[in-house]
Amino acid sequence: MQDSKQSKSLALRIALGYLLVGTLYILFSDQIVSGMMINSDAVSSITFLQTIKGWLFITVTATILYFLIHRHFKAIHRSRHELQLQKDRYLSLFQNAPVPIWVVDFSNLKKYLTSFESEGRSIRDAKWASESEKLRAMIHQARVTDVNFATLRLFESDDRDQLDREIAATLTDESCAVVFTILTELGTGSQRSVWEMPIRSLSGRELTVLLSIAIPPGNQETWGEVHLMIKISGKDLTSNETTIETFLDTVHPDDRQAVRDRLNAQGEYATFRDAPYRIIRPDGEVRYILSRGEKIRDKSGHAIGMIGLAHDVTDRRREEEERRQLEAQLRQAQKLESLGALAGGIAHDFNNILTPLYGYTELVMQDLDEKSQTYEDLSHVMKAAVRGKELVQQILAFSRQIEQERKPLLLHHIVNEVIKLLRASVSPTIEIVKESDAEVDAVIADPVQMHQVIMNLCVNACHAMRETGGRLTLKIDSQEISEQSAVSVSDLKAGHYVRLRVIDTGTGMDETTRQRVFEPFFTTKPAGEGTGLGLSVSRQIIVGHKGNITVESRMGEGTVFTVLLPLAKLEPQISEQTRSGPARGHGRILFVDDESEIADLANQMLRRLGYHVETALDCNAAKAKIENQPAFDVLITDHVLPEQSGLQLAIELRSQGYQAPIILLTGDGIGLSDEVIRRSGINAFLSKPFSAFELSQSIQRVLAKKLDTVSQVS
Repeated sequence: MQDSKQSKSLALRIALGYLLVGTLYILFSDQIVSGMMINSDAVSSITFLQTIKGWLFITVTATILYFLIHRHFKAIHRSRHELQLQKDRYLSLFQNAPVPIWVVDFSNLKKYLTSFESEGRSIRDAKWASESEKLRAMIHQARVTDVNFATLRLFESDDRDQLDREIAATLTDESCAVVFTILTELGTGSQRSVWEMPIRSLSGRELTVLLSIAIPPGNQETWGEVHLMIKISGKDLTSNETTIETFLDTVHPDDRQAVRDRLNAQGEYATFRDAPYRIIRPDGEVRYILSRGEKIRDKSGHAIGMIGLAHDVTDRRREEEERRQLEAQLRQAQKLESLGALAGGIAHDFNNILTPLYGYTELVMQDLDEKSQTYEDLSHVMKAAVRGKELVQQILAFSRQIEQERKPLLLHHIVNEVIKLLRASVSPTIEIVKESDAEVDAVIADPVQMHQVIMNLCVNACHAMRETGGRLTLKIDSQEISEQSAVSVSDLKAGHYVRLRVIDTGTGMDETTRQRVFEPFFTTKPAGEGTGLGLSVSRQIIVGHKGNITVESRMGEGTVFTVLLPLAKLEPQISEQTRSGPARGHGRILFVDDESEIADLANQMLRRLGYHVETALDCNAAKAKIENQPAFDVLITDHVLPEQSGLQLAIELRSQGYQAPIILLTGDGIGLSDEVIRRSGINAFLSKPFSAFELSQSIQRVLAKKLDTVSQVS
């Protein structure tokens, strides 16, 4: 801005000076001519008109002169500004280059070598062996005019002045000979040369480096500015043989054409900026590079080369890729969280449908002869309702909102259920076989989670065989882990284990996939077909059951997943309702549910068992009955209610000193923390759909605990 004002002022002063001189010249010259004429009046009129005409001419030309000069100065300042930008850019490239670069004045050596020509000899006649002392002294007299930070680090120098003073300490006799050889090559017409040579840092540390020397345009005659570049290791790209093609040879084949196009597309004054590509190192490693470069031009402005920086951004790219993966995992987790909430809502609604179906069918069957056809028909309805209940449990297990109580079970029962589901859904080209060699396969486990694990392993196996078909084998046997072998098996203690092997004849997996197969979010399936969580969650479930899961696989030879679970000491007891039916009782029960069908069902069930029952469809009605009616022995409330949840109702009542046991009904398997349970004072949970037996058992249990507490206090 200041330069623009100065140029405008200077142009104005020149134009005004021209205007003043021209005006005075026309005025006085016309007066002189007028005085020399005889008819002064006529001449005066003509002279006046000529003066006006001349003055207008001077004014116009002065104005034109002003704008021409001003435009010229603007062009000069613009060129200076662009030149300064180029200089600043070059200095930035120079100072921040990762390769050590130093600028040395070898003019004294050049003068000495030039003296050979005056004696009729060529530069090549200078022999290091015969004139090493003189030549070494000349090289030691070389003056370091500029260095970058990488050079100071390499030579362990504090600043340029120190390196200039102690340059002789960095060069051995061998390195001086190499420098001389390179310079003599340059003196005979070569523009670049590169040699391997030893150097020393100022602390005495010895290094073997590749030294590249280049004489920039305009310095060939004097050697007043010589650029030295040092490369410690890797592929050298600074030699006189470096061309576009040799550079492109280092570029990854997939990126080579794009880099070539970018280089060829550069305009006469353009730069090569932020150009990402991959290179292949001599050891075969692929690295990601981001380049910036400026063209080097001769005196006529033609491009004769390029200088720039190549930043290795591999680590940064990996960090960005990891961040993208984490963001993708977060999005996937958010999707799963939404899916879990959706599954909970579906489970709640589905259980509200199943509960009347399950409960009323049970009530009707209690009034029928067990040998009648109607009883048998309704038993099929009950089985369907039970399967629906189990399906909801699987949905909730998938959404990780519910964990059932672990109990003794026979693993082959779970396997049978999984096989039944698989045969109805997988391709008929896949044969499913079960082999059970164990006499006892009892484990203490969550049946829903075991179903989830086995189903996941089988679905993955079927996916590997979906195109070619094959055989899926589920083998159950036992295995004893000794103290010695337990050391090699992760997280296992010595003892007896039930072993389940899921074997497929599919495509198998390579070693990299096998090692990562249990990582969260890792999947080989196409987008939309897998979350990468199935095997990770399965492993967590098995480890949580104090077991272990491993995988063996080779490409083209199928896959074997092996699951080990501790063998239960006792035979599993199958919990079934006794033929005598649910236990009878007495007392006042308040049942709260916004579904009138469920409230009516509970009313009938409990009245048949001998209880006095009151029902409410929301929390306000429930609180009104608690305040206005005789005390209730047990409060049973659904969790999901309009305006206020069952949990909030329990917390409010406990804060007011309510002492009766509270049973919370859940249709969505909601998980509550220990702190929430403690504050709410909930005594038991009952899942929908429930039977009369389960309802009676839950009431009897909380009443028994209350009596135990009272007896302990008394």
